[in-house]
Amino acid sequence: GGVAAAIALAWSVGQRGLELEAYREDVARAVAQYEHETGRAGDAVRAELSLSLHGFEGRPGNVVTDSLGRLVVVGEFSFYAAHEVRGFVRLTPEGGLDPTFQPPGLEAHPADVRALPDGALLLVAPAPDSTLVLHALRADGTLEERPGILVGRDGGPYGRETLPFDVTADGHIVVGGKLGAAAATPAACLRRFTPDGTEDAEFAANVLATASELVAAEGTRCTVTDVRRVPNGDTIIVESRTDETGTWRDGLVRRVDSAGKLDASFRPEPLA
Repeated sequence: GGVAAAIALAWSVGQRGLELEAYREDVARAVAQYEHETGRAGDAVRAELSLSLHGFEGRPGNVVTDSLGRLVVVGEFSFYAAHEVRGFVRLTPEGGLDPTFQPPGLEAHPADVRALPDGALLLVAPAPDSTLVLHALRADGTLEERPGILVGRDGGPYGRETLPFDVTADGHIVVGGKLGAAAATPAACLRRFTPDGTEDAEFAANVLATASELVAAEGTRCTVTDVRRVPNGDTIIVESRTDETGTWRDGLVRRVDSAGKLDASFRPEPLA
């Protein structure tokens, strides 16, 4: 038994040594390929290349499929599979880097992404004033800012404050949440914008009239934490707040119709 155990231990140690050597060779090849592709020294980013050998070297933030079924990922990463991608990557069906896609010229990593009905992508990216605004990325690589649609603030080293949003089937953008203190005329907790950035005032008025419960008692904070559109034009929202019984809830599900009115009859019940 002792001899067999010793042989097994020696084999295991030898196997780990071979795996470590193979890993070092993979890293060396990745560094050489990076230097060939970029013309820059790879030693400065060796650790990031190593971490990205089998995926991202940082945290992915969101994943969507575009109108052609291609996988798009944004997040807090700069490398994927030993390639420099700066927080935005499109993948092949096999999970490799799509060589036909050129990342957009953004100054900072995108914070979020959605697919648009016309095949473009909607990116959340910082503006010069540190607000987070929407940009449409066209198939030809051009980047168009969607004016007037504020979806967060870039806090730099202190993090980003992003608002939940989604895109309707006709290209309208629904945004949940409030930024900062309430104005003299409080903004609705759920707002809808046309693709050119014009707010739907009637939709906001209906939200204010029927969904006052979505705003915290001090009036400066919205309790909506997620927004998802459904095919019939309604919007499903998730709120985190104290419910009618005085209990804190992280996932209260509500439904707002296409006119912006809260559906009071939509109240998920627990299983009997």
